[in-house]
Amino acid sequence: MISIIMFRPLSVSERRVTRQTWTLDPAHRFRAFTTETRVDASWVNTTSKLNHYGDDSDKPRWIVEDATGAVTRNIPGPDGDLVATASSAGGTRLHLTCLHADVAATIDAGLTEPELFDYEEFGGRRCRRLCLVCSG
Repeated sequence: MISIIMFRPLSVSERRVTRQTWTLDPAHRFRAFTTETRVDASWVNTTSKLNHYGDDSDKPRWIVEDATGAVTRNIPGPDGDLVATASSAGGTRLHLTCLHADVAATIDAGLTEPELFDYEEFGGRRCRRLCLVCSG
C-alpha cells in the first residue's frame, strides 16, 4: 500500500488536508485508490476507484467508480492509446491527446460539451470549460 498526504490551501484562513492511498496488483500496477479528506480528527472517504486490466499493459480496460458501482470503460484507438470513455451511467466522451499523450481535450458524442485541460508544472490538471458561441 502506498500513501501520500497532500496539503492544499483553500484560502488564507483555511487548509484542507487530503490523502490518497493506492493498492497494487501482483504485476505492481495501480489496482485501486481511495482519496480521503481530514474532517476534525478523522479521515472521510471522498473518492475510490478500482482498476481492471485486460492484458499485461499498465492501461486499465475498465474502472469501477466509487461505491455506486458505475463502470467506465476505456476505449483504445488503433495505436493502443485512449480515444474515448464510455460510462455505465450513460454517456461517451471522446478524448484528444497532445504529443506527450496527455488528454488535452474531451467532448461528448453529441459534440456539445467540450472540456479543455491544462497542466501545471507539477503535473496537476487544471480543467477549463470551453464556452461556445454560436451565431446563426
